[in-house]
Amino acid sequence: MADPKQPKAPELMLPNENTYLDWAVEEMKKAEDESTFIQPSDRTLLVVGSRNVGKTTFIVKTFDLEEEIKPTLGMEYYFALNSDLDAKNELCNIWELGGGTVFSGTLYAIENMPNLSAILVLDLSNPHALSHAFRNLMDILGSYVTKRDGYDDLKREAERSIKNHRDADVITPFPVPLVMVCTKFDKFQSFEPEQRRVICKYLRFLAHRHHATLYFFSSKAPTLVRTSKEVMRHYTHGFDPIKKVQFDYNKPLLVPAGSDSFASIDEGLDGNGSSESYEKLLGKHFKQEPPKEKKFDITPILAGAKERRIDDLLHMKEEELAVQKVEEDLKGHLSRAQHLGNGEGDVMFDMNF
Repeated sequence: MADPKQPKAPELMLPNENTYLDWAVEEMKKAEDESTFIQPSDRTLLVVGSRNVGKTTFIVKTFDLEEEIKPTLGMEYYFALNSDLDAKNELCNIWELGGGTVFSGTLYAIENMPNLSAILVLDLSNPHALSHAFRNLMDILGSYVTKRDGYDDLKREAERSIKNHRDADVITPFPVPLVMVCTKFDKFQSFEPEQRRVICKYLRFLAHRHHATLYFFSSKAPTLVRTSKEVMRHYTHGFDPIKKVQFDYNKPLLVPAGSDSFASIDEGLDGNGSSESYEKLLGKHFKQEPPKEKKFDITPILAGAKERRIDDLLHMKEEELAVQKVEEDLKGHLSRAQHLGNGEGDVMFDMNF
């Protein structure tokens, strides 16, 4: 037991009356802050979409990335650099949410990414799932955005950005910039003209209702890849928004946010131009049903990310479990045989043992 009369060793003090331990902790925190790769001036893209709609293909082709296109497990990170003097920032962080809605819980990890834009990817080749896919993805994005710091300010700024639009009273702008990228235009072209017209009207309505930019994309069409690059420059590096507009349903749509109007979209529509009218119109041609989500198989992903030491440990554990199972089965058989020998009833042996 320490002697209460024994004087304590004096703490080493700095001139500002902090101990050296306090100083060391502060320096460590400062070093962690300086080492982070996220800067306030950086921009962020969050890319969401149902499974197999082509999110990774869209990212790789649009940003000229040398990445293998494969299924995304959880979240995948990419980045886009631009050192142009006219760029507002050099780095844009790109996060892809894989697995449709399966891994939406992982979004908590990027709650405070700066200057966020949301990219919602839809599949033109599967119009039967458009309505469900859009609602599910908007629910995920809405839940994520409401948790961000300064959400009320984001919402006010979004409302301020449309105050001079003729449809301002009926537009509900998304709190952060929203882009709807509709993939597989090459397959969409094989649809009947009336089917294409209905799908385009429905998508234009959704985009205009939420003050989103809308455009069609195909990785097999160099002109559409080039258009995608031109559109995304605004969201990744702050260049001026694209000015080109294309409303013709016989051609790939290109509708920058705020360039459309409900009067133009509603033309020829039987109804009052409400959400229900457009849902009914789409459902008349394509019965709406939830996206068919197959069981997520991570085997191909694991095969491409082998770790020799981990695989060896896993193999060792599997062997241990196999031995343990044999021992337990043997104990069970011996126990039943003992009961039989004592006249306590019949025992049945496993013929596969």
